[in-house]
Amino acid sequence: MLHSDGAFRPFIQDIIQMKVNILDPIQYQCVGMDVYSLKQAFGNELSFHGAIDTQYILPHGNREQIIHEVKRCISALAHGEGYILSPCHNVQSDVNPANLILIYETALNYGEYPLKDTSILPPIIT
Repeated sequence: MLHSDGAFRPFIQDIIQMKVNILDPIQYQCVGMDVYSLKQAFGNELSFHGAIDTQYILPHGNREQIIHEVKRCISALAHGEGYILSPCHNVQSDVNPANLILIYETALNYGEYPLKDTSILPPIIT
């Protein structure tokens, strides 16, 4: 697993050649890091770790927004396996613990293989 924050898409092919199996974290707000295009371009060669927004959605989102965020990450990155569901970075003290439980509950209901729904969900506009 390679930890590399931010917009590191230009280096992903080099990372694959280095025999890295998992990219951590996936910060989809960064340039070139759209979860759907990452999965399409590199999903056969890499697994992805992260992608649940810790800057806006997790600390400030309501219940529906957090559920949507989890479903969107699963629908983008888990298709065909190869996704470790988690926040895109360390969870800070501004996150209500109930929101972390909601991630877990949503994953239990939505993220079991084979996926129940693979529709493409848009990001939440913050």
